[in-house]
Order: sequence, then structure tokens, then C-alpha cells
Amino acid sequence: MLSRPDYVSIGDPYKPANKELRASKKDGHLQAGHDVAFKPAKIVKDQASFVSSYGHMNDRVEVKKNYRDEDGEVILEPRNFTTKPLKKGEVGLGTSFGGHLPHMPDTYDEAKIKARKELELHWKKIETVQEGKRFFQRVSSIGVFNRPEAVYGEDVPLKHRPTTVKKTNQAEHERAFRPSMPTRSG
Repeated sequence: MLSRPDYVSIGDPYKPANKELRASKKDGHLQAGHDVAFKPAKIVKDQASFVSSYGHMNDRVEVKKNYRDEDGEVILEPRNFTTKPLKKGEVGLGTSFGGHLPHMPDTYDEAKIKARKELELHWKKIETVQEGKRFFQRVSSIGVFNRPEAVYGEDVPLKHRPTTVKKTNQAEHERAFRPSMPTRSG
């Protein structure tokens, strides 16, 4: 029974899947009660012909101003701002509104010279405070308050011990040492 294709398992008949979702019937529109079969529209209607279901409502009332008097003449209002006329004078090189302004030229290295003078003045002030010594940021060794010997109690004099010299046994050989595998040369 398992070899037959119309059974998936024992006692379960095979049912084929329905691949066609919508069946098209000839003259189905007549059975549904329509005179003509459905045809899509070929021409899209103009959007301007549609009328909205609600009328347009203004959110503010616009007041129109009348700028004319009874005779029909335009009423002029005062100017928004006033300006001065342009200044009169000569035009060209070396001219200005107040005339030629004299100035004193400075050297190219003026800032460097000024900084050097300020640094020399600074060092003079520090030397007078430090009694002739210059100020250094690097600290030299100051030392400690108590020597380590005094802290550990080793400043007590110890009795003197004579030093002993050890003699090593030296072997006597008939010739100098030669390694068994000397390095290659050449």
C-alpha cells in the first residue's frame, strides 16, 4: 500500500493541491447578474472635474487697505529710513576722509625683540629673589632628613675583623686547553 502514490500514509488518501486560486468561467458575468464583462478604464478622468465634499475655509480674514483718498489720489506715507549723502573729497592713492595720517613704521622682528626684553626682565627678577641663582624647574638631589644608617641603627661602630684570603688549588697541565671542536676559519 505504501507504493501507491494516492496514499501518503496508511489509511490517509492523497489529495492533490489546488493550484488554481481563481477559476475563470466563460460567461461568468452573466451568472453574477452583469450585462457586460469587466473592462478596465482606458482614459483617466481629469482631476479638475472632481468636486471636494467640503468647501474651502479660510483660517484668517484678509483686510484690504485703501491707499487712495476720496479724490482717487495715492496717499504717501513717510519714508522708512533716511540716509546721508555721500562724502565729497579726493579719490586715489593716499587719500582718506580725514587726510593723510602719519604713522611710525615698526621693524619686522618687533614682536620677537619685545618678547626677548620681557624674558630678560623676568630672569633679572628671579635672580634677585634666588640670590644670584637662576630658577630651574628640574630639582637636583636634595637628600633625605635622616641617613639610612641612622634609621637602621648601623651607625654604631663595629669591631674590626681581619680579612682572610682563600687559596684555590690550581691544577698543573702539560699543555694549554684546546676545545674539542674548534671553530672553522676561512
